[in-house]
Amino acid sequence: GSMAEDVEPGRTKYQAACDLVKNIPHAVTVFAFNHGVVECTKNTIPSISGHTSLSPALRLMHSKGLKESIVLTDGEVNEYDQEESLRQVKGITLKVFYIGAGEKPEFLTKLANASGGFCTKEDLADTKQLQNKVQLLLGAGSAQQKGPITL
Repeated sequence: GSMAEDVEPGRTKYQAACDLVKNIPHAVTVFAFNHGVVECTKNTIPSISGHTSLSPALRLMHSKGLKESIVLTDGEVNEYDQEESLRQVKGITLKVFYIGAGEKPEFLTKLANASGGFCTKEDLADTKQLQNKVQLLLGAGSAQQKGPITL
């Protein structure tokens, strides 16, 4: 439910995240997650609510042979899912963008470090700057399939 909160008046976190992903010029695989995960396109991101559990998305990435992901999250992975997420992250490099309020959760940094990636705190209200960072990670100028991006 936290993605239904406004990032700025009249614009929810969900809308801002969707705008960010839709405006990436690359073809990317998108996974929307809460306590479950659904694969979608950057133009068909479902509105989901619920708890933040990342392990189902990591399992799906393993099953598809994916080795890296950009993760946009406004929450901390639920305590009951943290150990499983740490197990599942092996073999997948995560670039985590924490887009929530307050300090980034310690667990997200721990998870990113365990994957060989990184975790930063970003301002979702500045969609253009965040979009530029995501595009840099995906590689500029190519329209080939990239990704995934996990929201």
